[in-house]
Amino acid sequence: MRLMGSMVALVCGLASTAHAAAPDSVRADARVILDKIISIPSSAGLGQVPAVAMYLADRFRAAGFPDDDVHILPSGESASLVVRYRGNGKGGRPILLLAHMDVVTAKPEDWERNPFQAD
Repeated sequence: MRLMGSMVALVCGLASTAHAAAPDSVRADARVILDKIISIPSSAGLGQVPAVAMYLADRFRAAGFPDDDVHILPSGESASLVVRYRGNGKGGRPILLLAHMDVVTAKPEDWERNPFQAD
């Protein structure tokens, strides 16, 4: 379930200070995921958003999410990823996380560093 922790760390923790408390192995896995996502040029018109969705869907499945809870919804040359994170039946409230996988076009020659590579 270490991969599950990585997905949770990536989705929930990297945007907050809570990630600092995550174990080093979880933070390392989250970094691998983030590096991969950044490396896919998902600018509008390049048709690479489905590749981002597929990569993330595969990571969720590897983390133990059932196939029935991981859905890629094609939309022209783009796609949406919907993942259901089921509760354990002991209560609690639903969680919705919403983000986009496409990026604004970035010309590498206009950047000091490669915009598709994490430093």
